[in-house]
Amino acid sequence: MGRLFALLMALLGGAALSQAPEFAQQYMQRLAGEVNALREYVVEPIDEDAAAAGLTRREALAGLAASEAGEFPSLLSGTLQDMLARYEALEAHLLALRRADEYERTWLIARQRDMALLRDTAEDYRPAMPLTLAGVVHAGAGFVIGWMLGAFIAGLLGLFLPPARRRRAYAHQAR
Repeated sequence: MGRLFALLMALLGGAALSQAPEFAQQYMQRLAGEVNALREYVVEPIDEDAAAAGLTRREALAGLAASEAGEFPSLLSGTLQDMLARYEALEAHLLALRRADEYERTWLIARQRDMALLRDTAEDYRPAMPLTLAGVVHAGAGFVIGWMLGAFIAGLLGLFLPPARRRRAYAHQAR
């Protein structure tokens, strides 16, 4: 019974981890789309307007924050600075993912702190058959991890002992 449980856990682990390369691919596509949108609709317009006014991006945002036209320009400056910081962080993350191999990407994505991007990718994710070497390696790693976890749990529950040995072990403990 215990070995069967461990085998089922191994198969589940293998199936789950075999999807890591495809999830990484879909995550990178979503990340690239977000980086491109921020660049096109936030970064470039700010830089163009600042240049037209003879200012750097920092000077333009500082001037907006210091504006005496009320609270709105200051709030807008903070929002734009947050968007620029997000753009820079996402762009750096995308560059790191593009430089990484298929195995490193899994860990880079797992360490990512942008939960909204991970959640959105997971919501739209569609499993794919792992036909690449990376998919097979991930499946193998998941199988081994699942087997170890299943064997550990089965061992804790005493499922590896045959029924007769379990009765003898429990009888021996009762004496």
